Amino acid sequence: TDFLTAETGDMYRRAIELGCEIGIHTTNHSDLTKLTSEELDTVIYDAADKIETLTGKRPTLLRPPYGALTRDIAKQYPFSFILWNVDPYDWKYRDRDIVADHILENVQSGDIVLLHELYESSYEAFCEVADRLTEEGYRLVTISELYGLDGKTFDGSIYYSAGQIR
Repeated sequence: TDFLTAETGDMYRRAIELGCEIGIHTTNHSDLTKLTSEELDTVIYDAADKIETLTGKRPTLLRPPYGALTRDIAKQYPFSFILWNVDPYDWKYRDRDIVADHILENVQSGDIVLLHELYESSYEAFCEVADRLTEEGYRLVTISELYGLDGKTFDGSIYYSAGQIR
């Protein structure tokens, strides 16, 4: 939640107006599997509260840092936990071409691609991939659209791709 500030609030509100979803990624990027119950509550609910305060919308999705999650943790919280099945290691390579090529060579309809908004190269790769996939007939959708989650109860399900839910 370091990126959630009064200065960035307008950007996040605008993203929501455009149809994007803002999810939780915790307050400090901790491995959830190594935290106590109290620490879990803090890093998850403090992040949710901050997002809601800045955007006016309570988040319903959570992407655990490192993808580290247990079934027991997921069942404790009223969120859908979003993982991925295409990881171009954008955090490691920080190279637009490597990241975009990996995605384009591996992505299939219904996949969830992991990208980090921290890096300019990830943004550039996303723009290239989005354009190419759209040209190929793909439609980029939100997680809620992918799973039809709008208006549903969030039950701690773990989502990896359209065909893989646990």
